[in-house]
Amino acid sequence: MDNSVPMGGIKTARILRLHDKSNTIPVVLGLPPNKDEARGVIEESQDAEVSHFLMKPFTLNSLQKRLEEVLAIDEPVEKHPYAKRLQKSVEEIVENQKDIVSQCDSILGANSDED
Repeated sequence: MDNSVPMGGIKTARILRLHDKSNTIPVVLGLPPNKDEARGVIEESQDAEVSHFLMKPFTLNSLQKRLEEVLAIDEPVEKHPYAKRLQKSVEEIVENQKDIVSQCDSILGANSDED
């Protein structure tokens, strides 16, 4: 979970911990790339019982490896029942980011031609 989601990853984790159905869900919190900010997020997240982190930016492979560690599964994430769905979601996000960057580059390039 990214800590910069609208409600905040730490607040979301606190809410998850309040409910019996969700209090055992492991939360992996994405940390900001700035080490001082990341340290602050880690300190703040301790009372929300968040103990799994992944420094941004991260790769799909590092996310998969972290999920394997957190879920403590003996088989690779790719073989987990939800892995295909998760991998597809991550790939779509990555693909959309590329498209968005490409569109922004096109717009910025078009605007610079007008100058």
